[in-house]
Amino acid sequence: MGEIAVVTNQRAGLTAKNTVAHLRNIAGGAGYVRELEPGFSNLDSIASEIHDRKAEIVAIDGGDGTIHSVLTKLAEVYGGQSLPCITPLRGGTANALADEIGIKGKPYSILKRLVKAYKKNSIEYAERTALKVSSNGAADYGFIFATGMAANFYEKYYYGSGGKYEKIARLFWDVLLAPARFQKELLGNGKWALKCDKIEKDCTLVLAGTIKTLGFNYAPLERAGKHDVFHMIASDASAHRLLGLSLQARFGIKYGLDDIVLDEAVLNAENPSSYVIDGELKQGRELRLSLGPKLRIAKP
Repeated sequence: MGEIAVVTNQRAGLTAKNTVAHLRNIAGGAGYVRELEPGFSNLDSIASEIHDRKAEIVAIDGGDGTIHSVLTKLAEVYGGQSLPCITPLRGGTANALADEIGIKGKPYSILKRLVKAYKKNSIEYAERTALKVSSNGAADYGFIFATGMAANFYEKYYYGSGGKYEKIARLFWDVLLAPARFQKELLGNGKWALKCDKIEKDCTLVLAGTIKTLGFNYAPLERAGKHDVFHMIASDASAHRLLGLSLQARFGIKYGLDDIVLDEAVLNAENPSSYVIDGELKQGRELRLSLGPKLRIAKP
């Protein structure tokens, strides 16, 4: 039997309450704990150690963004080899992967259950395929991708000044009283040209994923993961029309949105533009979306 490698991001959401010493105490003889440094500057060495020690499970104490970063580095280190199982410990602000799999509880309790089941050899597993996003010869791996107005909305909300309620109030103010500015800010640097075997159009929004759940009990990508495909929703609507379409989609009504399943798609922007993968904001102009490695996810 191998061991459990616990990777903790002490700056993520709920993780600040999870001391490294306590995590080590819970892991006990079943594994070891490594703390990510600011900027994840030691992620290379952590991933290499996981590979060299042949860890069987990588338990990630952080949110979806931390999982994305660890998964991307593991894919790089392992090359074409099978990746170890992963377990999200729900340590972040966003925990869509854990929601998708049905992992409940706080990081300490999840790790306790994982270690107990590991010692008894009674762990249940789920399988999901990662989404691969390639840009400029490099690849990122995650589960949820968004660009166009969705990415610009994310940037406007999460990187704006003030608290949550102040940000929400400002967004509603822009929608109601400054519609032209709202439209311009969400459109950003312009539309993305989407090309795949089912559609070719200029889009103001593209959402894709290999899991259904976006968080907040919202799962619009209900065909994600079926038959080795990812689910994509795309639109060329204006910002205000997209608000209405988004509300409809919240209740399962997707008329007016391109709603398709794919194994590959290409996106091009005239200027460097924002996109998001698992909550991490990035910039790019030429993107290729395809299927990444199949993953086993330990479900304690």
